[in-house]
Amino acid sequence: MKRFRLFLAGIVVMTAVSATQAAVVTDGFDFVENLVVGSQNYVQTAPVDYPESFAFISVNDLKTYAFDDVFGVQENNIDMKFYIMGGSNNATVRLYSMDGGNNTKDSEYKSGDKTQADFTVKNATRFMAVKGVDFDAATVDQLKSLSFTGTNAVNPVNEGDVIVFKTAETSKAADRLGLIKVHSIVKENETSSKGVITVSIKVVKPAKVETTGFRYGVVKVGTYGFSTGTVEGYEGIGSLLSIKDLKSYTVDEAKSNFRNVDIKLHLQGADSEPRVYSMENGDSKNSQYKDAEGNTLQALLTAETTNATRFLAADDIDFDNVTASEIAAIDPETIGKGTIKPAAEGDVILFKTDENSTAGSKVVGVMRIDRITLVNNVNKELGCYTVSIKVLDNTESVSVPKVANNEWSLKGKSVRILADAGSKLNVYAAGSGQLVKTIDVVAGDVIDFSNFSGAYIVSYGGKSEKVIF
Repeated sequence: MKRFRLFLAGIVVMTAVSATQAAVVTDGFDFVENLVVGSQNYVQTAPVDYPESFAFISVNDLKTYAFDDVFGVQENNIDMKFYIMGGSNNATVRLYSMDGGNNTKDSEYKSGDKTQADFTVKNATRFMAVKGVDFDAATVDQLKSLSFTGTNAVNPVNEGDVIVFKTAETSKAADRLGLIKVHSIVKENETSSKGVITVSIKVVKPAKVETTGFRYGVVKVGTYGFSTGTVEGYEGIGSLLSIKDLKSYTVDEAKSNFRNVDIKLHLQGADSEPRVYSMENGDSKNSQYKDAEGNTLQALLTAETTNATRFLAADDIDFDNVTASEIAAIDPETIGKGTIKPAAEGDVILFKTDENSTAGSKVVGVMRIDRITLVNNVNKELGCYTVSIKVLDNTESVSVPKVANNEWSLKGKSVRILADAGSKLNVYAAGSGQLVKTIDVVAGDVIDFSNFSGAYIVSYGGKSEKVIF
């Protein structure tokens, strides 16, 4: 272990030198500096000189884990592993994803009679070695601007290498983009597969999503091949999306209440063209969605149970930052398409529920297609969507007061008093009913509610309306 002890001094020297260099850009990143990772020999027992350094790396935690700490417990929390090929001088060092089987040496990462081949979740992290990228100076925007075409391995890995990676949708840190810099590689001896690799890692932080006044969720929904929820590796994911529950259902699960499902997602033909459908028989696709006995949606649905959800492409909406008041201000009558085709990853789509939906009549929300994953290369229509959804909270009781029917009107975050119908306007918290503000008013007054955010009840002149500021 003498080489390892010398390496400790190497870390001290490297740290002292780096102190004279420009600081690492970490704005917008989660960051770990000088993380020591073991090779495959240290997947369960760490090196003597590095008691916290194991072979499995978690992007979510930016630390290493031992085999027994994750097997059957948190396999989705492991994203990558280093490997040292022993047996000859200057044998290669490699960086592997958790998928790939023998090609990523999963049988060599073991504890007792179990190996990583026995993992149920094998995160398909992807890597791309890059030249000319300054790890320290790289910003979030620069990293996102790179054209990423990743594979499940980098071979060889050398000191000084910079590697871009993207985590898998199954990862605890799903769909995260990051950057690795390899500082040093130290083996027990020249022909040994035992060694440690020291790296720094920058991972783009998840976007902060504005959720005030919304019900919000990230949902996985399959295409028609998921109708029975039995696709291997995607068990439990159905092909019908419920806006009320923000989850997917199989056809069998939905049969007792088809009014509870609102949207179908589809991949069309050999080109896997993404499409978004209502529960109506758009393009005659309902014959493809079947229960466990082979009965189709076309046969099972009736006019009374078929939700005619409506859509509108909304590329001008920033999904993460759009507010409830901005969505509430959209005229629902503009949301009128029964199908969006073609769609694509990254698309933002407004939707309006059918009057019979269990989510409520004409509930408005916004959906983003985050990811589309093909399950295999044979069936080009078998895929799984990951979608983020914001639904106006309790929208069935939200309305914009009309001049003809009320003594006041709402525009944006301002209330205008149209007629003298009392001396006070009261504002109540929508959830608790607690009075939060009383204002003396007369006709012509304009009250600014720009400092309010969320759902409230505004009462004036004997009339009350639930609004979202």
